[in-house]
Amino acid sequence: GDTKLYTGDGTSGQILTSGGTGVAPTFQTAAAGGGAMEYISTQTISSNTTQVEFDLSDTDYEYFVVKAEGCKVASSPSNGYFVYFNFYDGAYNSSSPTTNKMNFMYQRTQTDGSSVTTSTQFASDAKLFVSWTPSTSTVFGFDAEVGGKLNSRVNIQSNMVTGTTNAGSPSCRAQCPNTSNNMTYMIIKLASVDFSAGTFKLYGIKD
Repeated sequence: GDTKLYTGDGTSGQILTSGGTGVAPTFQTAAAGGGAMEYISTQTISSNTTQVEFDLSDTDYEYFVVKAEGCKVASSPSNGYFVYFNFYDGAYNSSSPTTNKMNFMYQRTQTDGSSVTTSTQFASDAKLFVSWTPSTSTVFGFDAEVGGKLNSRVNIQSNMVTGTTNAGSPSCRAQCPNTSNNMTYMIIKLASVDFSAGTFKLYGIKD
């Protein structure tokens, strides 16, 4: 049969698409995909840091994922209510940190050994908590799924351990009734102490 050759170069990112029997193939722009997790950025802490901040205002993403590993506190907090998450549905202003701060209806779960305790609250501080007081030897991390659009959903699962003495897997599941504005900003901080270490990676998932 006839052999048809395509001699065009196309453009960067295009794919070669068959035109069927007897028709020369052509370069086409690949269809936009959805649902794949895309890496956005990393923040690494190696000295005392008050809080970690992420801009979630990119509307190309349906929701976001934050993965934190190797986190440590610079000094011991006063109790086990020590990891806080704040979310905003407008610009964040460090001089006025309550402006545009979102409220959530959330359920916290404290899991320590064979003990599980839950509580529900409507507040602007979504918290992870354990029954024991962390120390500078405590290492923790978490995975957070965060909705970036209206009626934002938050699902946080963490693991914390202090040597062979204490361990816990607290979680927080929340829903925010933000019916007018998208979630745009996220802050992770500790109760009255600083982070001394930790790696925080942000990913986005498109619709």
